[in-house]
Amino acid sequence: MLFEVELVADATALGVGLEAAGAFARPQAQSAGIRFFSAAGRSSYRELTGWPELQALPEVTETAVYLASGETIPGVEDCRSRLGHALFTAGSPQGALDRWQALGDLVAPA
Repeated sequence: MLFEVELVADATALGVGLEAAGAFARPQAQSAGIRFFSAAGRSSYRELTGWPELQALPEVTETAVYLASGETIPGVEDCRSRLGHALFTAGSPQGALDRWQALGDLVAPA
């Protein structure tokens, strides 16, 4: 059975049984992924076009923007140059790959 490592660690730290914590529950989706957004070659941005549309998609379960509009974007050397991310679900690994590409096509810094 598959379970999330974080869930197991949290349950163990809190003294909660793994069954009670839902560690063995049926997954909510067959596949999932994360898409990070960057702005290579830019030092800042005014807006993330497509962001409201991305947030409205039912398969997108979490979003975050790390650098606000107008903030200086560090050079693409490590994770600090990421503008944000979106977590998403899909029905298959190929569906997750397709969705990852589609989200990248939807969101762009302007």
